[in-house]
Amino acid sequence: MPKISIIMPVYNKQNYIQRSLDSVLNQDFLDYELIVVDDGSTDNSLKILEEYQSKDSRITVIHTENHGVSHARNVGLEHINGEWVQFLDGDDYIDKKYLNNVQSVINDVSIDIIFSSFYKVNEVGEVLDTVKTEYTDIQSGEKLLDSFLQYQWKNGYYGFISNKLMRRRLIERTNARFNENLRLAEDLDFFAQMYPAVNVSYYTDNNSFYYLQTDDSLSKDQDIDYLGQLEIQKRIRQWAIDAGAFVINKDTVDGQVCRYAAYAVFDAAMKNRDIASICNTLLNDEVVNQCLNSKYVSNPVHKRIISAMQKKDIHKLDYYLRTREAIKKILGRR
Repeated sequence: MPKISIIMPVYNKQNYIQRSLDSVLNQDFLDYELIVVDDGSTDNSLKILEEYQSKDSRITVIHTENHGVSHARNVGLEHINGEWVQFLDGDDYIDKKYLNNVQSVINDVSIDIIFSSFYKVNEVGEVLDTVKTEYTDIQSGEKLLDSFLQYQWKNGYYGFISNKLMRRRLIERTNARFNENLRLAEDLDFFAQMYPAVNVSYYTDNNSFYYLQTDDSLSKDQDIDYLGQLEIQKRIRQWAIDAGAFVINKDTVDGQVCRYAAYAVFDAAMKNRDIASICNTLLNDEVVNQCLNSKYVSNPVHKRIISAMQKKDIHKLDYYLRTREAIKKILGRR
């Protein structure tokens, strides 16, 4: 049985996949398997993968129809044999010494998950940014929550997919899986299922991987499901409650829920969707109701949304938002 299972989803990455595969195969640490899930690629990705598989028995290539990255990762999870699990996307690459640097740590049976720093890079390998925390060495589960609330909404550290090496038993204990209906922050949702169950974590400031920034990775999804994003924020809020840390962090976690409620309503108005229906869905949610407070939002329109929802004045809110969008369209034609 290999010590580490590396899961790599691939969809049309023919220009990047060789570098990504080579970064794994060039590791000083050798006790791993690489499970590559081709998500219905229409370019030469699958051909390249099969060539690599024919040359190295540690590589397993699984081909599926195109169902998205979350489905591909879930397929990979069904085939792991290792004690530890690492994810790596097909256009990113890991540091040559990454696995060797954590070799002594993975032998500590008490540790559930290992966090590391990483670089954001452009296509020629220039470092654009370093993403890290100030935490080092072994930390408790309580410290994980503290650090999450300190850093996640600053630099996204705890939501990135490849700067974490997690013990397989943690995934199995929590039955964590990627939500295949989410189109954004599916990584954060996956980890948020596991974080409350972490007893001991380890932080290293060694670089784990290089996160490629392209036009595709930098572009914003135009069809974000804000209600789905709201559910992630509610999960994080519940983590704080269960950990007995809600009171001291109330403004942080309630503020996130409140802001995403405002985003969901504003997004409905922007896309000419049923504003009243979205508002009623939110108002029927007990957790959302507990979090609604205009002090948590700074945008004037968002403040008006939250204030109207607090007053249950949905008809006026609907009229205001639709009128606002109509005026913007008229002015935009001039």
